[in-house]
Amino acid sequence: YLEQAQNIADQFLKDRVKIVYTKGHNQGRQDYLATSAGELEDMPVVILVNHNSASASEIVAGAIQDNDRGAIVGRRTFGKGLVQQQFGPFDDGSAVRLTVSRYYTPSGRCIQKPYGQGIDYYHESIDRFNNNEFYKPDSSKCVDSLKCFTINKKRKVFGGGGIMPDVFVPLDTSYNTTYYARVISPDRNDPQKNLVHAFAFRFVERNKNKLMAAYATTAKFNLSFIVDEAMWTAFKEYAASKGITPSNETDEMRPKRWLSVLIKAEIGRLAFNSEGYFLVRMINDPEVKRAIDSFWN
Repeated sequence: YLEQAQNIADQFLKDRVKIVYTKGHNQGRQDYLATSAGELEDMPVVILVNHNSASASEIVAGAIQDNDRGAIVGRRTFGKGLVQQQFGPFDDGSAVRLTVSRYYTPSGRCIQKPYGQGIDYYHESIDRFNNNEFYKPDSSKCVDSLKCFTINKKRKVFGGGGIMPDVFVPLDTSYNTTYYARVISPDRNDPQKNLVHAFAFRFVERNKNKLMAAYATTAKFNLSFIVDEAMWTAFKEYAASKGITPSNETDEMRPKRWLSVLIKAEIGRLAFNSEGYFLVRMINDPEVKRAIDSFWN
C-alpha cells in the first residue's frame, strides 16, 4: 500500500523531503512528503532489490535513491507503478477498480514499465532473463532520453520502468543443477516444505536438546555449527530414500556449498526461530555482502 511505503520511507527521510508523487491524465499531481517523525533519519541505509521488487517497495527504493539517502543494491526492479481507485459497490455488489494515475519518484521518473499493444508485459521478466539482464546491467535503460538527476548530489539515475540499482549484483546461478532443483522443490503433500526442510526437521527433532545445550544463542550457532561430511552424506541418503540422486559428481558438488547453507539455516529456524534462519542466510548471501560494502557513511 502507498500509505505503508510512505510510512517506511518517512522513517529515513527528514521533514518535508519528497517521497513520491502521483499524476494521471485526469488526476492532478499529488505530492507525498516526509514528516518530522522519522526515527532513522541519520542511520546509514542500503536498499536491496531485484526483479521481484514491485510497487510499494519501488516507492521506498526510489525515495531513498533520489534523495541521495543511501545506495540501491541488486538488480532492476519490476516496474509496477499504477495507482488504482475502486468505484462501487454497485447494486449487484460488484465494483470496478480503475487505474487513475502513476507513481513518480522525486526526480520525476515513472516507476511503471511500458505496457500496451505490441508489448508482452507478463513475459518481460522471462525476456530479461533471456537477454542476460540478470547477469549484467541493461544498457538500453541507461540512455540520455531516460536520464534524471538525484535531488542533492545530482547523480545520474535512469527511468524507463523500475528502479535501476546504484550497485549491480549479478544473479548467482553457480549452484543451479538438476539435483539442486529437485531437492528444493516443494513437497506435493506440503507445498511449504522441501527435502532440505524435511531433513532439517528430522535432525532437530532428534537433536534439539543437544543443539540448545551446545549453542545457547543464534550467534553462537551461526559461528560454530557446521554441516560436515557426515551430515552431507546423511542428507544425500535421505534424498535418495525419496528417489532423488545426483546424476554425476558435478550435479552434486556445484550446489553442495549452498545446500549446506540452506540446511544449516533451516536447522537454525527450527531450533532458534526465524532469527536463526535469517542470520545464517544473510551472512552467506552475496548480495548482502555487497550491500555491507555499499554504505555511504
